[in-house]
Amino acid sequence: MIDFGMGWRAVPGMFSPGDGDTVQIAVKRVPAGQAVVELGAWCGRSFAALCEHLPAGAVAYSFDSYLEDSQANVEESPITPTVAKKLRQLVEDHFRALGKDVHCVVRDSVTAGLEYDGPPVSVLFIDDHHSADQLEKDFNGSSKLYDLEGGQNQIHLPGASGARGLVAVQQIAEDLLETQQLDAED
Repeated sequence: MIDFGMGWRAVPGMFSPGDGDTVQIAVKRVPAGQAVVELGAWCGRSFAALCEHLPAGAVAYSFDSYLEDSQANVEESPITPTVAKKLRQLVEDHFRALGKDVHCVVRDSVTAGLEYDGPPVSVLFIDDHHSADQLEKDFNGSSKLYDLEGGQNQIHLPGASGARGLVAVQQIAEDLLETQQLDAED
């Protein structure tokens, strides 16, 4: 169903080549024993891009809830949650067959962040829903996965309405850091 000889771009989805290049640069730097976590996957196009350059000894997790009332239009064709989940499973199977330590989990992004118990996260990739409200929920729900002050993590949000999305991420990160500092003062 997916011609992996063409690379991650063969997987249906809205993840752009520029976004793929950006996230692959970050993934290449993940040390052994650490993880890449993706919140929001749909068909697995972005997850395939992450997995292509996952270093030996690193692990990748992809979380999506696949709500029955959701769908995404790819090239004017709707992709249902059932089809999207099957496509992401093909991505996981392909990279596991290549010896990569990859895990696709059906769970909403906020719960995934709260319940995550894997290795330390080097790259947190949020590609979920792309609204400021959902981004804030994802950031708050996954706050234990990253250290904004220490700068140990890389947080990427390609595809979130271009510059507007990146500004939203920056504002949310600044708000969270300020809240953490105020809590520490109390």
